[in-house]
Amino acid sequence: MKHLQRLWAFASILALPYAPSFAATLDCLTGEPTAEEIQSWRQDAALQLEQGLITERGLATQIRTCFGAQVPVCLQKMNDYVTRNDTAPASMDSPVRSSAAKQPPSELFLNGTANFEYKIPEDIEERAATLGWPAVRYKSRHSGGFDRDTSSLLMIHVPGDRVNPPVNYDRWLNFALPEDPEDQAMNPTPASPLPSAADYAAEGRGEVSLPKVFTMVSLDRRLDNKPAQVYFQRFLRNGRGSIAFKPEGNSDPKRCISCHPNGLRAISPLGYHVRKDENMMNEEAWKTVQVINEAMVKAAGQKTVSWRDAPVSASSTQRKNLLNPSAHGPGVGPLAPLNGRSRTVEFINQCAQRRRSIDLRDIFGRAPGRGNVYRLSSRPQIDAAKVLRFMSCGGCHGNASRAPLNTLTDWAQIDFKILVDQSMPLGAHRNPLESNTGNVQDALNADERIALANCLQAEFELEVQEKTAWLTQGTCQ
Repeated sequence: MKHLQRLWAFASILALPYAPSFAATLDCLTGEPTAEEIQSWRQDAALQLEQGLITERGLATQIRTCFGAQVPVCLQKMNDYVTRNDTAPASMDSPVRSSAAKQPPSELFLNGTANFEYKIPEDIEERAATLGWPAVRYKSRHSGGFDRDTSSLLMIHVPGDRVNPPVNYDRWLNFALPEDPEDQAMNPTPASPLPSAADYAAEGRGEVSLPKVFTMVSLDRRLDNKPAQVYFQRFLRNGRGSIAFKPEGNSDPKRCISCHPNGLRAISPLGYHVRKDENMMNEEAWKTVQVINEAMVKAAGQKTVSWRDAPVSASSTQRKNLLNPSAHGPGVGPLAPLNGRSRTVEFINQCAQRRRSIDLRDIFGRAPGRGNVYRLSSRPQIDAAKVLRFMSCGGCHGNASRAPLNTLTDWAQIDFKILVDQSMPLGAHRNPLESNTGNVQDALNADERIALANCLQAEFELEVQEKTAWLTQGTCQ
């Protein structure tokens, strides 16, 4: 009964030239429809979708039937949403052998690259330095590197304008390093050398186990109005003394975007964003991380990136997007929430303590992230007005600056940014090298950061229920 009341309320309030039919199908508009008629058609379509009177596939067909290739701008979000899973399969993306942007620079490797096998030399850091490519050793605090045996990593940024011949794409390579001894686990700078030929021989005899993964993210730089394009590639070796890393098959973009909403993601090593009682990276390493992270933003042109397209099959010339992130429903932390409840002090007081502890320990149990469990104090000190002030993630995410955070996003990554990394909310945290006092400064206390993470989650649970309002945002002018 409640749903019927809502339907008739919409019909009577709108009172537009096109009267909603609430039938199992949607009639096409005739002639040259007005903006008001298109808007009413959109409202009818959204309500039918909500009530299960039409399927997403059925609505996609109806939009195509009624509007052809020229979908009105105000129906584009709806069309994208109902076709969000109509994408090219990841298997049809260009493989390493035919995609230069997925191939590491040969200058860093020994023989074998012609066969797409990569042998990492012991002097790879010196090679990068000679070429003027920024490199930094660091330790992951949650999931970086994808090698379960080590949190120690070496990142090398390869600017496209510093290779010969120059290319339009930048590359960020992440090499797993042997794990430091336990008593050095919390030293922000990995000390273990890259494996030598003798080390690999020892592994072949079963005496040691060495890293088996390196990864690369490439970004074809933004040019004019053409967005930057992102590529992910992982390289593996089988262990047992083998020294050749071979490219893995194409990754499903949905797996990548769960942690990388905007394609590239700033690294956040142990000792980079710190609390007052934590050891910071040495100044040179800290500044190199800054350079590497800023290069990611610059290459993207400070805009959202494209996840590219691919053929729909081996025998087809038709191409489709591999992923359209913005089509996957309401976002986290919108500027103007649709639910009408969450941006009040009363709501914050209700949601602030919904999780009294948040567990963000390293997914592989590696030492630098074992202590990532955050707990409210026995008597939480939470300024609700301050939490409210920092809830608008959509100020950057979901517009032209950054891709949205939505159902594609792994919630642990949002918690990580607020609680572990503390780079979000933007500008709230300052490290010693950034502050005017030489000390850590933070606009939020520990309880307020947990409250912010909790309330963003509670708000998002309400937002995803507002699909009709999300699909019909804005007028059809």
